Amino acid sequence: MNPSIIFTLVTVLLVFYACGPLFYDVRVNGYTGGKPVVSGKQVFVYTNEQVGNPLLDDEVANKAKKALVMKGYIPVDSLSDAEYVLVFNYSIDTGKSITYSTSGYDLNIYTGQFETNTDVNTTTQFTRRLLLGLFEVKDFSTSQRPKPIWFGDIVSSGSSSDLRRVIDFLIISGFDHFGENTGEQKRHIVSPTDERIKKLNQ
Repeated sequence: MNPSIIFTLVTVLLVFYACGPLFYDVRVNGYTGGKPVVSGKQVFVYTNEQVGNPLLDDEVANKAKKALVMKGYIPVDSLSDAEYVLVFNYSIDTGKSITYSTSGYDLNIYTGQFETNTDVNTTTQFTRRLLLGLFEVKDFSTSQRPKPIWFGDIVSSGSSSDLRRVIDFLIISGFDHFGENTGEQKRHIVSPTDERIKKLNQ
């Protein structure tokens, strides 16, 4: 490939990267507990009043309700009206430093030729996680250790430490497999322009 074309492509990619991630890489594992999850049921989204930031918890709960609606379920405000209970938890680690090298071309103004240039860079990668557990109301209400009929483990690693923003991408990826036994980890490449992201924030 012509060095000038490579130089142009690298420049364009750097400009886009500076404006923010072009996509989020999310991995989803879904597990079922033997009972089928029936669509269209009424679901109570449980929030924990003892969490460190109850306002963020409410925000995530509201987005989970919108995701439920997109999947054909009916969120309800009372446990007594529900057939299922959805429990969630989320976290982000402190990040780990990763060193990588990038190669490109620099124009030598004396020779007029493009020369290979290798840079060594360091970035911090954060692991963001969302856990979703779906229970039948009767088990959730009567058992001290209820067993979920579906469990979703959703994880993403990247340079953003803003869990409040990244949680949107975890939610829509996880709900893509809501109630489903994935059999293996499923990969989702999600763009910030995804219409479902907009719906979560309306």
